[in-house]
Parts: sequence; C-alpha cells; structure tokens
Amino acid sequence: MPSHQSLKRAKSSWNRTIRRNDDGFAYSLYLSNLYEKLEEDRQIKQAEIKSQYPRGITKNGHFPFLLEQAIDGIGALLPSLQKPFLGYFHFFPPHDPYNTHRDFCGHFEDDGYEPISKPVDIFHDRNQPFDANNIRREYDEFILHVDREFGRLYEHLVENGFLDNTWLILTSDHGEMFERGLIGHDTPLLYEPLIRIPLMIFEPGRRTRTDVHVPTSTIDILPTLLHVTGQHSVDWTEGVVLPPFSNSYTSLNRSNYVLEAKHNDKNAPFTVATTALIKENFKLLYFFGYDELGPGGERIELFDLEKDPVELNNIYLTKPETGKYLLHEMKTKLAKVNAPYRQGL
Repeated sequence: MPSHQSLKRAKSSWNRTIRRNDDGFAYSLYLSNLYEKLEEDRQIKQAEIKSQYPRGITKNGHFPFLLEQAIDGIGALLPSLQKPFLGYFHFFPPHDPYNTHRDFCGHFEDDGYEPISKPVDIFHDRNQPFDANNIRREYDEFILHVDREFGRLYEHLVENGFLDNTWLILTSDHGEMFERGLIGHDTPLLYEPLIRIPLMIFEPGRRTRTDVHVPTSTIDILPTLLHVTGQHSVDWTEGVVLPPFSNSYTSLNRSNYVLEAKHNDKNAPFTVATTALIKENFKLLYFFGYDELGPGGERIELFDLEKDPVELNNIYLTKPETGKYLLHEMKTKLAKVNAPYRQGL
C-alpha cells in the first residue's frame, strides 16, 4: 500500500503537470491542453445528460452511465459475435436510486393508486424518510424507462434476424419493497414484492404468447436452456425444465425455496437467515438468529397466497398441521444444506 507521503508527491506531480499556473503555463503544455479539452467535453456531456435526467444520473458504484448507451453497445456488439454464442447482460436499472428519464418523470403522479395498509415490521428501516407510495411511483416510472430500452433491444434483434434462431430470456434477481416500514430490498423480509419477479422466455420464431401460471424458480432456467437447445442435462442443479417446454412438469407437490442470509458467515452453517418455502398455494416464512428476535428467537409465518396474495393474514396457528408439515420440510432442507459445514465443528 502506498504511503501517505508517496500519495502526496503523486498528487503534487499531477497538479504541476496538468494544472496551469497563474501565468498560464503548466509543466506539460501538451497534457494540460489535452486534459482541459477532455474536461470541457465531459462537462458538456454531463450537462446534456442532466437535462435528460432531472432526478440525477444513475450510478453503478462511482461511474455514471446511461442504460441507452448499454443497449446501443450491445446492439453494435452482437453482429460481430461468432455463432453460436451465449450472451449474459446484467443491467443495473431499475435499481435504486430511481432516476428515470425525463420522458417518464411524473407519469404516475396522479395514478390514484392507494396501497393496502400493512403493519410496520420489526425489521423496518428506522433511518428511512418514509413516503413509500411516492417512491413507489418513481420506481414504476423507472421501470417504464427500462421497458422502453428493452423494447429497443428487442426490435434490434428482430430487425437483424437474431430472434429467428436465438432464445431470449428476461428476468430479474429481486423486486422492491414499498411497505411495512421499508423501502428497497436490503431486508430480511421475503414477502412477495421482493421475491416475485418476471420471467419471460422468447422462443425463436414464435409470434404468439403463452402464459404459465405455476410457481417456478430461477434455478429452472439452466435445465430449460439445456433441454431446448438439445444439450445434456447436468446432475448438480435442482432445477427442472419449465412448461410449456416439458410435458412432464407438475407443480402440485414441488417445493420452491428462497433464502436471505447476508448477515451469516458465508463459510459457516446458517444461523442467521430468513427462508421461504412455497408449495401449492401455501407460503411459509421462517426467520431465525436475528437480534430483533431475541436470544435463540425465531419467527414463523404461514400464508395462503391464493386467498391472501398481499400476505396480511398469518395462518400458522390456525393451520397447525400445514404449518408444522412445511416447517419440518424447511428444517430438514436446512439440515441437509448445513451438513457439509458442520463437519469438524
């Protein structure tokens, strides 16, 4: 690691080389002029971008970027790729902050939607200025912008003939919460707004849609792609081939698991986590290890998603047989997953 003195000398050297003195000269006339030109161009571009994004420019880490530039870059890249190819493109939007394009600012301002009142959870963000419905509108407006840009990418693929022989999949890693005293997705809560995500599969040459209304999981994408492209399946995935590409698919007795364990040591058994188990129309939530639950505390919730899709009525005590059955299945699964990490403890 460089010392404080070496960093200080490097900064001084940079300033002498690039920055002009009061007499208008710098140590390097070439580099100082080049730097000033680049800085001038950067400021002009920043001003143009700010006019398009009145809420600010979305940032990924420390680097501002535009989704439009990413879409244009992919469009320019694809024709040069050797076929067959696999492309994986992870877009940061519609992540927070929800800084949408000016074309969509205020689009949902008067939409009249009033969310259902839900109790503030013990895991709520105490430092969050809470106007969930207004921030939800900004999120929806950001989604509109992302939809438009994905539409541009789709049209580019169509116009250049890619979708005649290419599978295209659109999905997400998580949703967002605007309820229960929380905004965003950094939470132990695993309610439906956070874990229910889009999954759209565009089959080569297909011009009509097929809607699938059964629980699925992102772990199903790999075996499905292997199946539809004529590849051999792999035995290390728990995923299955999705309908309508598999006639043998059944969701009636399938268990879909979700895990949140950011506060758990990645090299240790799960001791601080939230798990969700979705089976048929029931959803079990199991919280354990959090300070908010007290020493050795746990929290169990059971919802009937068909009758109660907004997850307001915890029926764990009124449906004891179902709750205990699903909890046993969950704990059995956790024990199996934890077993390799408990060896030698």
